This record gives sequence, C-alpha cells and structure tokens, in this order.
Amino acid sequence: MIIVGIPLICYLYMFGFTKLHGLAIVAVVIVFSLMVLPVLILHSQYYKQNRKSEFIVDKRNREIFYHSPKINIESSFDNIRSLESYCSFAEKQAIYTFSDYRYFKIILLDGQEIIITSLMMYDIKNKMEELLSIKAERHFGFLALIKKRNYAMP
Repeated sequence: MIIVGIPLICYLYMFGFTKLHGLAIVAVVIVFSLMVLPVLILHSQYYKQNRKSEFIVDKRNREIFYHSPKINIESSFDNIRSLESYCSFAEKQAIYTFSDYRYFKIILLDGQEIIITSLMMYDIKNKMEELLSIKAERHFGFLALIKKRNYAMP
C-alpha cells in the first residue's frame, strides 16, 4: 500500500482535491485494478472457503481431520492421492499485494478434496508439505483463485 499511498499523497499535496486530472483518474483506476481489487476478490473467496472450518494434522498417527459446515473428513495419510499447490505468478514479487495468497488441495483416493487457504494456516507455503510429508504439485496463475474439480476414482 506504500507504493500506492506515496504517489497519491504527493499528487494531493501538489494539486489538491480540486484539480483531478484525467491522467490521475486513469492512474488510480489502474492501481486499484492491479493492487486492491485482486486482494478483495481473493480474500473474500478464501474466507468463504475456510470460514468456520478446522484442519488438524496428527503427524504421530499419520491422520488428517477437516471439519466444516459442509464436510467432515477424517483420513489417513495413506489415503491421500496427491497434494496440489496453487499460487500466483507474482509469488516472488513482493510489490504485488496479492502475492502471498495461495492455497493447497489435498486430494483423497475416494475423490474428495480438502482446500486449505493461506487465511487458514500461517506460513502455508513452507509448512503444508512438511506436515504431510508429501511434495506438492505446483500450479501457477495470475491469481490463485479457488477452482474445484471432481476427481474420478482410480
């Protein structure tokens, strides 16, 4: 937000509120579209996905528990088909406000999927693979929007 705030404060100091030039309006729309809107979209989607949910990993007994208003899953690590990581292309570019938004999908052998977002787990980028002892398949996009798929039984 500092990247957005400093130029805006300089502009307002130099020209005030009375002179809002067309170029300033275009600049504000571009900055809003690239910095603020993606965060609003991702944050609301991630919040909706993991609201009132609980995710527990029992490493000793190699079990996972996921409880939400929609589904309740208790499963062994052995029932995990794959682990997928979804993040934006901008994950290494700290200037983008949405670069830290990411989520993981745990796909079970029976086709069920558990989606854990960065709002639900602190430092999900470094902890999820370590907790489950599984290497994640990486997927990149402009934004890490949650997409649900139905996985067929093997």
